[in-house]
Amino acid sequence: MNDGEVLQAIGQLKTDLFDHIDKSNARQKTELLGHIDKLKTDLLAHIDRSEAKLRTDLLDQIHGVGAQLHAQIEDLEKRMDDRQVAIEARLKLHGGLVQAGSRAIARIIEWTETTDTNLFQYHRLLSEFEKRLADLERKSA
Repeated sequence: MNDGEVLQAIGQLKTDLFDHIDKSNARQKTELLGHIDKLKTDLLAHIDRSEAKLRTDLLDQIHGVGAQLHAQIEDLEKRMDDRQVAIEARLKLHGGLVQAGSRAIARIIEWTETTDTNLFQYHRLLSEFEKRLADLERKSA
């Protein structure tokens, strides 16, 4: 029951009492009106206290939820920071592997070029030796 319904019920009660009091004497009417006013005042005071307690409870609840959200956000932030650190470490590793791979390929290319040059020189020398040998065999034959 909300405050308006309570006040409406009190108004209806007051109307009913007036009807009843009209049948009674004037002294009883005055006493009943005083009693009704006291009840109304007490009820309004009780409602005010209840509303104040509800406001306090609601504020406490809001602060509690806020504190929980703050803790969850801090936890999420910490996990995200940890994850970013791990990702950075992996990226550094991958970058190192890529650099090492490109350096290794450059060294292999340099080695093959040097080897090709050396093999060409050996091949030329061998050809010269074969030609000399063939010339010597022809002269001795």
